[in-house]
Amino acid sequence: MADLTDRRWPGQDALTSQGIDWEDLTPSDTVDFDPVPKAVQVSSATGGSFKAVSADGNVATFYGQPGQFLPICPVRINLTDMTAGMTFVGLIK
Repeated sequence: MADLTDRRWPGQDALTSQGIDWEDLTPSDTVDFDPVPKAVQVSSATGGSFKAVSADGNVATFYGQPGQFLPICPVRINLTDMTAGMTFVGLIK
């Protein structure tokens, strides 16, 4: 498979460039994402709220709608206190 990391629009950094790889994110109260996504899409049919954890350990509640992209780079999305049925996809490149 070709390496697509150099196929960004000129002048875009890694955070604002288009996604060229992604993976399903599995919420957990203890296991961090590896790699950390550069953005998160709420992929559930219903949307709702969830708690995301930053690299510094800060925890905040986010509210997402189906299909919404959130420009956050969480090291973890906690399973506890998450709206039932929520799923997530992370842009990892």
